[in-house]
Amino acid sequence: MALRQTGDASPRKVTIPDLTGMTRTQAQEALTAAGLSYSETNENTGDSGLDTKIKTGTQTTGTVLLGTTVSYTYYTYVYGGFYHGFGHYGGFYHGFYHGFYHGFYHGFGFSSYGLNVSSSPWIGVNLNIKALDGYIIPVNLEPQTIIETKQIAELEGLSDPTQLKSETLTLSDSTSMVLEVTQSVGDTLYVVNGNHYSPNHYVLAKKDGIHSFVNVADIDESYSVYSASANDFVGVESKEKIAYIDSVYTLKAQPINLFIINDLLIFDKPVE
Repeated sequence: MALRQTGDASPRKVTIPDLTGMTRTQAQEALTAAGLSYSETNENTGDSGLDTKIKTGTQTTGTVLLGTTVSYTYYTYVYGGFYHGFGHYGGFYHGFYHGFYHGFYHGFGFSSYGLNVSSSPWIGVNLNIKALDGYIIPVNLEPQTIIETKQIAELEGLSDPTQLKSETLTLSDSTSMVLEVTQSVGDTLYVVNGNHYSPNHYVLAKKDGIHSFVNVADIDESYSVYSASANDFVGVESKEKIAYIDSVYTLKAQPINLFIINDLLIFDKPVE
C-alpha cells in the first residue's frame, strides 16, 4: 500500500512580536515564546524612566523563519551628573549627584567616579560594573547581584593578586555575587583612557612581557591594560589625576574580587 504525505512541508514562518514599550526581560520572553532567538545591543541613557526599555525603531520587524535571530537595542540608565571646570580635567569640578550624598557636602563636590571591589570604599556614582544582564552603576547594585569577572589560573597559591608577576596569563570567564553595598566619601580620582578609577584600584596590565596588577597611580603609557571587550591588552593612551570630594560606595562580593569596571579588569586593595 502506498503512503501519501499531506500538509505543507515548507519551513515555518512567524511574525516578529512588536517589542515597543517592553523591557529587556519582556522582549526576551516574547521572542522566545515565538520561537525566535535574539541579539542585544546596550545603549546608556540619562533618563531613569527608560532603564531596560527597548529603544524604539531598533528591532528587526516582519515575518521570518522560525528560529531567526531578532536584534534590538535596550537602554541602561547611567546617572550623568552635572559638572563644570576649566581645562581638560584640569581644575575644580563642581559635581551634583542628587540623592547620593547629603550632609556637610550636600551632594556638591568634585567630579567623582571611584570603585572598590572588596571591603574598602571607592565605588563612584557613574562607574559601570559588568553584571550578567549588562552594566550596572553602583547605586543600582543589590545583594545577590551576579557580576561578571575573570578567573586567572596564575593566581593559584597567591594570597594577594598584587603578587602576580607572570609571563603567562590564563583567563577564563567566571562570576561573583554581591554580598553588600555601602556608602562613603572619597577625595581622589584617576582617569585612564577616559575612564575613572580610585586610588585603591589595581589594573591588570602588561609591561615588558610581564603580567601584573598595577596600582592605577602607577599606570602610564609604557603599560598595556586588559580590555574585557577586546579580550586582549590595549595601549594606555592617557592617564590623569583629579582631586574631588563626593559619594563613593563599597562593594563586597565573593568568591573572586576581580571585577570588570569600565571595561578593565580590576582588583581592589587599600593603598598602604
